[in-house]
Amino acid sequence: MAANLMESIKNRCDVVSATSIAIECSDVLEIDTVHRAAIEAAWEAALERNPQLFNAEILMMRRWEKDSAGNLRIFTAWGNYKMLLASRSVSALQDVVRPVGVSGVMVCHVDDVESETTLVSKTALVFARRSSTVASYPGYWELMPSGSISRHTAQKDASTHIDILALILEEFEEVTGFSTDIITEISPFTLIFDKQANIYDICVRLHISWTQNTVIKRFQGNNEYTEVACITLPQLPNFLRHHAETLVPTSIALAETFLPTSP
Repeated sequence: MAANLMESIKNRCDVVSATSIAIECSDVLEIDTVHRAAIEAAWEAALERNPQLFNAEILMMRRWEKDSAGNLRIFTAWGNYKMLLASRSVSALQDVVRPVGVSGVMVCHVDDVESETTLVSKTALVFARRSSTVASYPGYWELMPSGSISRHTAQKDASTHIDILALILEEFEEVTGFSTDIITEISPFTLIFDKQANIYDICVRLHISWTQNTVIKRFQGNNEYTEVACITLPQLPNFLRHHAETLVPTSIALAETFLPTSP
């Protein structure tokens, strides 16, 4: 990949690799009185423009720590969409209103590789084009699936543990239309911070049993994604260069971790 592109991504995203990832959430995000008033004012104004808005809960980053063995612990609190909406216009909120989402990397097999023998040649990443109607990065390509974190799926009973795998599996079925039965391996491996969007993503690798042709044939467009592309690892550098301006930054940073390294 071109050096200037990689430098741009480094400036837009922070990437924290990990051998394991655990998330804890035991409280609600506290906002001071002054900023609570600003949040309510922004929300009332937004409701006047769109009465259908819903104030959903959103998981927010508090802090994270990583030990010498690479185990990453993430500490979070529950906030809401009101806070997120207001943070887009109230800069002082951006240091505390930092949503945490999940982002998957779907890895499939390559068809017709009789002459290919390396694992790199037999592997493809599944990208999808975001619908023009989504709120962030409309029309952009990204690794699929990705989404927000909901309490009903992530946090059961009084537990402080956030179930990352349950989240990504639910998101996988919702946005791809595929059954989770095709997943052969699943593992969280990276935390990425998108500086432009002020959002953290917990990234999960999803190996599936299907080939690239099967993925393309079985995928049906929906409200979130309109088409898919399966890119082999040898094709990846050119794909990232060609779509540099229409790729979600976190997906570029994630894809870069799969690039073949020079011997």
